[in-house]
Amino acid sequence: MDFFSEWIVKREKNVIDILKVIGIWLGVFLLFFIIINNYQFFRSFIIIAFAAVVYIAYKLLMNMNVEYEYIVTNSILDIDKIIARKKRKRICSIDVGNFDFFALANGEYGKNIQNPSVRKKINAWSGKADANPYYALFNYNGERTCLIFEPNEKMVDNFAQYISREKYHKF
Repeated sequence: MDFFSEWIVKREKNVIDILKVIGIWLGVFLLFFIIINNYQFFRSFIIIAFAAVVYIAYKLLMNMNVEYEYIVTNSILDIDKIIARKKRKRICSIDVGNFDFFALANGEYGKNIQNPSVRKKINAWSGKADANPYYALFNYNGERTCLIFEPNEKMVDNFAQYISREKYHKF
């Protein structure tokens, strides 16, 4: 019997995101101030200049809304990044049977995330303090990769069928 499951995780805003929002708003006010102080130069298209500043700020703020969608079909895990609920970008697609290691990031095996052989790290989890993210180590496009994500329990149980016992550490 085939297994199919989808799961969407919304990324939480962190300190860096809040600083970006503050920076965008400061930039908007600075540009408004520049436009108003240079009225002679902008007078013929001042409304267009204001509209452009507001539009750019809106686009920048909307692009900070990020969700990750996990799609599992049998042993294939696809992870997409959804930006502003409009743009979708495939982050990775991997057969979970190729995981070299799979465990809870907060568990006793969490220290393996800092493995020096890891060349690429994919953070596809919410970032919430109360979340229980898992991580997987594998080779992806010729690079040693660490994927941190939050699959639901159905997905984790399905992964157990395809990952050998030496590589699978649920707790």
